[in-house]
Amino acid sequence: MRQVLNDNDFAGFTGITMSLRLIGPTMGFIIAFGTLKMYINPLLTPLITNSDPRWMGAWWLGNLNAKIFVFFLIVFFLLK
Repeated sequence: MRQVLNDNDFAGFTGITMSLRLIGPTMGFIIAFGTLKMYINPLLTPLITNSDPRWMGAWWLGNLNAKIFVFFLIVFFLLK
């Protein structure tokens, strides 16, 4: 990347790249925080609370949301 950019632009692009690398894990933690508070099957009413050690959160919802988001991005870029 250094051969393509001049020295003035290199620092800016490096800063942008590093800040964008933080967005993925941050969004993962935020989505996990929201989905793990839900019961593993959102359609059922659990007999336990989320403070119980036997609680299983809906861990699969974050993965499903990410796949749906990527699918719509692919469709958007392919139909453009």
